[in-house]
Amino acid sequence: MKNRAKIKYLLIAIISLSLTHLSYAQSSIPKDTLSINFLGSSINIGIERQQVQYTVHKIKNQQEINYGSLITNISSLKQNIELIQKKYKLPDWLVYQLIRRIAEQVNSKYIDYAQYTLTKYLLLAITGFEPVIFTSNDKILLYIKSVDTVYNLPNKIISGKQYICLNYHDYGYQINFGQEKFIQKKINLPDTGRNFQYTIDYLPSFQKESYAVKNVSFQYKHKKESYSILVNPEIQDYFTNYPVTEYRYQFNIPFSEIAYNKLIPELKTKTKNLSIEEGVQYIMIFVRDGFEFETDTRLFGREKRLSAEETLVYNSSDCEDRSALFFLLVKELYNLPMAIISYPEHVNVAVQLPKQKGLTIDIENKKFTICEPTPQRKKRGIGWTPKEIRKQPFEIAYIYNQ
Repeated sequence: MKNRAKIKYLLIAIISLSLTHLSYAQSSIPKDTLSINFLGSSINIGIERQQVQYTVHKIKNQQEINYGSLITNISSLKQNIELIQKKYKLPDWLVYQLIRRIAEQVNSKYIDYAQYTLTKYLLLAITGFEPVIFTSNDKILLYIKSVDTVYNLPNKIISGKQYICLNYHDYGYQINFGQEKFIQKKINLPDTGRNFQYTIDYLPSFQKESYAVKNVSFQYKHKKESYSILVNPEIQDYFTNYPVTEYRYQFNIPFSEIAYNKLIPELKTKTKNLSIEEGVQYIMIFVRDGFEFETDTRLFGREKRLSAEETLVYNSSDCEDRSALFFLLVKELYNLPMAIISYPEHVNVAVQLPKQKGLTIDIENKKFTICEPTPQRKKRGIGWTPKEIRKQPFEIAYIYNQ
């Protein structure tokens, strides 16, 4: 009995010592403060850098991970990301841009791309998303669960769920999936995260100092119209890799508050004495003649759709980009029903006006006037499009109602 009692007390002492050591180990995890340049500001983020690096090392080597302990050990990082997301009302795409910047400081992509990608995987997982990893030889692809439609990125269907690749651009959008076989990397983390959404309902402003004045001018009724708008070149970096999505996503990305407050009140003042039809035509000419035209192939070397604010930033844009800008301006000034008309190699917008004018199209037993916000050989008003476009087949790609 005495020996049993001694063994019992010894076991209790060992367990107590182990728990004390574990508690001390967790409380003594060194914390760093990262300074992240985000939305034009320097944001400080508390992070357990060594714990993140250690966990990423375990993921890379397919070692067992205790998710409960992991969340406890890097809880401050998770909380910091969530606080920033809430403070700036970040849509998922900008949460991912924040995560990219954090991952770069923890495991730089220029030193070890696999470690960097796995760091992004880990941060997406603890933020509540559901990422997966696929590897092939020296390539590593990061996918995220999403129900959205994306046209220019690889996707995977796993157990009935869609996963969209987030880092295909790092391989120049050129991987021969017919020749390379990618295998999913099994990682012991939950697979019950929320869907990643490509919709952007709110675009936070950068610091005002990040915005620059851009002059836009055009001729309207033989008179020069001039605007000094505010644009933020940094927005290009945040949306460089934003994919080709459905028009309903692209066209409804709003202006940031600073860009909105500079442009929209001026347009409202200019058009307040015009009829709705004349105001829509004024906006169309502003978009059509105020910016240079260029194809995506020449500008980016690939298909890319710009939001309205991006179209303001870039010096050149194509028909889809101009249609997005025209659509959002009409929406902000008049909030009229509109339809996006997609031809084989062209896009324009049809607007339901109180008084239809010129060429119209019937949609759901209602007439919409065709508007061409893209430069053509002849400069006409609303209700006109070139004959070569009229002869082409088309589809109604998106219908907007108030």
